[in-house]
Amino acid sequence: MHAKTQGEYLVGYGLCGEFGRFAPAEPLECRPGDKVIIRSRRGVEMGTVLCAVTEGHLRVLAAQPVRPLLRAATAEDEDRQRALEARADQAFRSAQELLSAHALPLQVLDVEALQEPPLLVVHYIGGRCDYRDLVHGLSTKFGCHVEMLDLNALPGDLAPDPEAEVCGSSTGCGNGGCGKGGCGSCGASAEGVARYFAALGQRW
Repeated sequence: MHAKTQGEYLVGYGLCGEFGRFAPAEPLECRPGDKVIIRSRRGVEMGTVLCAVTEGHLRVLAAQPVRPLLRAATAEDEDRQRALEARADQAFRSAQELLSAHALPLQVLDVEALQEPPLLVVHYIGGRCDYRDLVHGLSTKFGCHVEMLDLNALPGDLAPDPEAEVCGSSTGCGNGGCGKGGCGSCGASAEGVARYFAALGQRW
């Protein structure tokens, strides 16, 4: 069993199971599964504690930056997260309408919403095309920046299986449920972390 480091945690966040090293400014006891507010590379968002960082993790993740773990999530944060998920669902439906209106050869699998800064992250697959009409339409309607995330460009088993049914397709569920208990085509989270370290021969 690897020794734990002081006050640093692996935290998973986002629909595609991203994770990273996060540390609070003041001592904070966290357990696996605890909801926390972090400042990720994307902004301020809610994450889930995966485990305390160990010396074994550091040998693999030494080059990864340590980002701020701001606080344990409160009931107010949970309410805000539900509101963001409702906003993301609205944006998903709007994206489908825009794809149809502009005949874009893309499939939008899901949308994430962040509050700080105001941001929509559009998860999509498809060929190369000019999707500025989609970005402009969403940005104008929801008053925020839009980030397009090409899931085919994700590494390893975070990328969707091209043979599998996907949300938003003619054969999939069409509800934009990736990573939210829906099709799960990009949900890695704790399982992805476990596979990552297992592949590198790390025990944690």
